[in-house]
Amino acid sequence: LRTKLSLSSCVSDPDTALTQGILQPLISLKNAGKITAESCLILIDALCDSQFHRPDYGATIITFVSKHLESFPSWLKLVCSVKTEKKDLTKVLPFKYISLDNYEIDNRIKTDLLDYV
Repeated sequence: LRTKLSLSSCVSDPDTALTQGILQPLISLKNAGKITAESCLILIDALCDSQFHRPDYGATIITFVSKHLESFPSWLKLVCSVKTEKKDLTKVLPFKYISLDNYEIDNRIKTDLLDYV
């Protein structure tokens, strides 16, 4: 597993690194009953910042995630944070958008944020 997720493997073949190094092991753990939760999350914070670190070739994190979404099992959810002014970058992703701007308007959001932090 370490070899599949090594820096050199991730750079040379990121598709295989994701599927064989992350998704397949998680699916195996779930099938073996070692992951018992109904749903699990992977959090990608500041997804829009990947545009500033765009590679000279290959995919950005946004296009990479978009390409592999169908490979994710239904119980494995992605939660991504994006700055409001950069949300247009994520149009290729079929995600629901929840704004935390103006959280003062809805006390439920404020409570959730305070509980999280």
